Amino acid sequence: MKLEDLVQNQNEKIDLLYNEYDFIMEDIKSSGLDDVKIDNLHSAGLNLFNFMDGCYAALDAAEESLTSEKISQLNDLAGLFSDALEETIPNHYSIMREYYGDDYKPSKHALAGLQQLIVQVKNKEEVKALKEKCIENNLPVKGFETKRRLKMTKTHERLLSIVLAILSVIFLAVLIPNIQEPTPLKYNFYCVLISILAGYAAAVFTGTLGLKTNKIKAKSGYAVCIIIFFILQGIRIFN
Repeated sequence: MKLEDLVQNQNEKIDLLYNEYDFIMEDIKSSGLDDVKIDNLHSAGLNLFNFMDGCYAALDAAEESLTSEKISQLNDLAGLFSDALEETIPNHYSIMREYYGDDYKPSKHALAGLQQLIVQVKNKEEVKALKEKCIENNLPVKGFETKRRLKMTKTHERLLSIVLAILSVIFLAVLIPNIQEPTPLKYNFYCVLISILAGYAAAVFTGTLGLKTNKIKAKSGYAVCIIIFFILQGIRIFN
């Protein structure tokens, strides 16, 4: 499933769960609490918060490059999660504690998924403010302790590939004139090093090149690495 479709489906599901939760809350405000209503609120809250908590894992597993449109969608989702941590979730657990006692609280790993998405998308000041809000309301902050990760886009990958390709050419230009009858061990080392650089530089062009024999099957960067290695070995043999 495409990232934008996944985000859209998640938003629609969250809206549905929010509506169910809000309906129960309005009923409680108008007619008060009892055992049945608190159980319904507890169940609706768990359904909503657990689904939101699982959204990050699904998004993180989507192996797709980020565009400005997709980043905007993730920002919207992170904004929804931020609003939940600002008001909905603290209010929910405040009601639960009034009914069940002050010891009522989620597990230390609860809410970690939605907090991790916020960490990846929002700036440090917003993350810090939300973390402090959770601490004030005796809510877990495990997800906020996750370090911000660099998510490489296709543009980053191609730029890295170009840099590695240039470095490989420079390395060859410097190395070849200075090789003075290398020992077999040194030659094999040079072959492996050059092949790895060439293969990594080609890795972003997945599916454009393949190598298949009875014993070898490789695509893209792996294929380039193997081909370059055998070419260099062949040069040594025939020279």
